[in-house]
Amino acid sequence: METKTMMMVGRFFCLLTFLWHTATVNAQVFEANILTLNTSEERLLRGQYDNFTAFDLDLQSFNTFLKSANGRQSFELRIGTNDVWQMRLDENEVRSPNYKLTVDYGNQMVEYPRGACDTYKGQLTGGDVGTVRIYVSEYRMRGMIRQNGRIYEITPLDDILGPTRAGSWVLTRREDLSGSNANGNCSASWLEIALEADYAFYLQEPMNNVAS
Repeated sequence: METKTMMMVGRFFCLLTFLWHTATVNAQVFEANILTLNTSEERLLRGQYDNFTAFDLDLQSFNTFLKSANGRQSFELRIGTNDVWQMRLDENEVRSPNYKLTVDYGNQMVEYPRGACDTYKGQLTGGDVGTVRIYVSEYRMRGMIRQNGRIYEITPLDDILGPTRAGSWVLTRREDLSGSNANGNCSASWLEIALEADYAFYLQEPMNNVAS
């Protein structure tokens, strides 16, 4: 009887291992394209970070993937060979059901209805311990990953290098902030704001012309 029980337990763990392996192999993978920057771009980034990775990503596919699962998706994100994360994200809708955006363009008020949820939260999986907060829309992405005490940030590259680098990003670690930037990072506070409403809200100037 004991031998039979041990065999059943062994088969059960084999099944769990198989299912985990199958899920890992079949997981959607989003792989970044690492960028080579010119000398002036490199200098600007070195002024803020001791180490960084500039990259491109198929944002349209990533955004479509996240919004196609009714709230939850699991996938693998690869940024170079050293930064590879398996993660599970859930929609993190922070707007009220009747949320709307009203913009004063000077000669008219334009009302925009609540769009799809662009804010997500989740956890690292596959043996890693950590949390993820990310904003993903059709045109923008910004995020933060906490893993084993380290904080990784994904920042739009055009925030630093200007519009010629729109559609690209830079991955940094909080500990790699250089010089005076080491005492604080505006992108972290921006992320906290971004988790509260649409990115469109932050594009409007002056801010007191916008109401929700």
